[in-house]
Amino acid sequence: MPSRTCHDGRVTGTLVYDADCGFCARCARWAEARMAAGNQVVPSHALELHAAGLSREDVDEAAWFLPSAGTGLRGHLAIAAALRECGGPWALLGRVIGSRLLSPLASRAYAALAGRRGSLPGSDGTCGLDR
Repeated sequence: MPSRTCHDGRVTGTLVYDADCGFCARCARWAEARMAAGNQVVPSHALELHAAGLSREDVDEAAWFLPSAGTGLRGHLAIAAALRECGGPWALLGRVIGSRLLSPLASRAYAALAGRRGSLPGSDGTCGLDR
C-alpha cells in the first residue's frame, strides 16, 4: 500500500482521488499543499487498486484515505482523515466531520456533493461520472 509512517511514529497515509474530476483534482492539490510530511496524494489511475484492496468502482464513487496501518476510509471519512493531516484548524474540522455526532450528516453532504461533482467549480463537466 502506498503509505508510510513518519520518523516520529505518526501514522500517515495516502489520499486517493479521481483525477478525471476537475473539482476533485483541485481539492487534492489543496490538501497536498497542506498535509503533513509523510502523506501522499495520489490520483486513482496511478494506484495499483488490487494491491490497495480497492476496485475501480470504489475509487470512481468516492475519495479514499489509506492509512499505513488499519482500514481504508471512504468518502467523508477520507476527507476528515486528510483534513486531520493538514493540522491546525483543518485538523479540528476533520475531527468534527468524523465525529459520531456529525458523521451521518457529513456522509449525506459528501454523497450529495459527489453526485454533483461534474457541476462544481473546477470541473469540466465530465468527471468520470459516466464510466
